[in-house]
Amino acid sequence: MKSYTRFIGDYLRDTLHPTMLQDGAHGRLLAAYYAHEKPLPLALPTVYAMARAVTVEEHRAVDEILAEFFKKTTVGFTNNRGEMYLKQVTNWRKRQKNHRDTSRDILRDSHGQFTRDNNRDSHGNVTVSPSPSPSPSLKKEKVKTFQPPLQAEVCAYMQSRGIPDAERQAELFIAHHANREWHLGGGKGPLMADWKKAVITWQGNISKFNGRRANGHESFDERRRRQSQEAIREVGARAREVVSEVERRLPKPPSD
Repeated sequence: MKSYTRFIGDYLRDTLHPTMLQDGAHGRLLAAYYAHEKPLPLALPTVYAMARAVTVEEHRAVDEILAEFFKKTTVGFTNNRGEMYLKQVTNWRKRQKNHRDTSRDILRDSHGQFTRDNNRDSHGNVTVSPSPSPSPSLKKEKVKTFQPPLQAEVCAYMQSRGIPDAERQAELFIAHHANREWHLGGGKGPLMADWKKAVITWQGNISKFNGRRANGHESFDERRRRQSQEAIREVGARAREVVSEVERRLPKPPSD
């Protein structure tokens, strides 16, 4: 599901008491819930990754939202409003499919199973010939669906490939692709077909995601950190100059 309807009045009525951090965690958990169209996983590290919660305060906010607005079941954390909305979407999709099938049948019947021939026989009767059957290549292919992996599955596969710090890398992998709803091309491309191939690509780019370059060149994170430090030093030097100038202009106290 790429979008969902949020009823502002109902949402504000039921969520007036959470803090801004908790409200943000609530929104991200709902987005992950509707994007995957299934309950949130029971593994809390995976839920933290879906909500992009990093600090202890953000983890606590996710825990509080799960405890208040979600229900822990054997299949995962469920949400009553979310389940009701997903059921409505499923029924709507079934009605749309039935409507398309019915329209296709009506269109086929309106054309008939025979096509008229322009030639007539000696008695003036119209001769008919069977219409050609559709080519097998024109049949509609089934749309493939993608099931996002669990963090434990990604971690196990990374360990089998010898990736160091597989648990941390799996958490980063889940957070990176969940933020893009498992679409390639920075979230604007097609839906991912095989997450294991994405892990192989991830393995080749680990140095980039860790802020390092194998060839020794300065990475984006290193350059940003260096520029921030230089800016801080420049501001400190400027502040010291201002203080010195103020002290110089202040009148000196009279001597005894």
